[in-house]
Amino acid sequence: MGWKKGQKNPAAAEALRRKWRSAEFRDKMTKLFQKQGRDPAFREMRSQSAKENAQRLWQDPAYVEQRAALHRAGRIGRGLSKQERIMATLLGEMQIDYQSQPFIEGYPGVPDFLLTKVGIVLEIDNRGHLLTKLQDRKRTRLLQSLGYTVLRITYKEMEDLKAVGERIQGYVGAQ
Repeated sequence: MGWKKGQKNPAAAEALRRKWRSAEFRDKMTKLFQKQGRDPAFREMRSQSAKENAQRLWQDPAYVEQRAALHRAGRIGRGLSKQERIMATLLGEMQIDYQSQPFIEGYPGVPDFLLTKVGIVLEIDNRGHLLTKLQDRKRTRLLQSLGYTVLRITYKEMEDLKAVGERIQGYVGAQ
C-alpha cells in the first residue's frame, strides 16, 4: 500500500474521478442529490411548489369537505402530547367545554384545542415552536380572520398550571 492510515486511497480516488467524467454517472448522482434535497435550488423549488399546491387544494371545496369528513372520522390528527394531555385535564377540571384537535373550515392545520362556547383556539407551543414563530404568527392571523381568539401557551408556562388556569379563565371571562 502506498498511503498512510487516515489518508484517502489514491487508486479509489482516481477511479471515482474517472467515473464522474462519465456524463451518465454525473446525471444519475445529480438527480439523486436533488431527490435527497441536497441541492438548495431544487429544495427551494420543491418547497415553493408544495406551498402552491397546498393553497390550490384548500381553495377546492371538495377537498375541504373530504378533509372535514376524515377529521370527523378520526383519521386526521395525532395523539395528544404530554402538555396537551395535561391541558385537557386542566380544562376538564375547570369545567370548560372544549374540542381537542378540532377541524376548522378554512384553516389548513389542526389546532390543539377549541374552547367551543367562547370561540377561543388554544395552542400549546412546545420547544419546536421557537423555530417556527413566523409560521405561528401567520396561523394566528388566519384564525383571527376566521373570527377566533388565539391563546398561545408555551411549554415553559405549562410548568405553572395555576397561572395557566388563571390566564385561560381571564380569556374565557372576557368573552
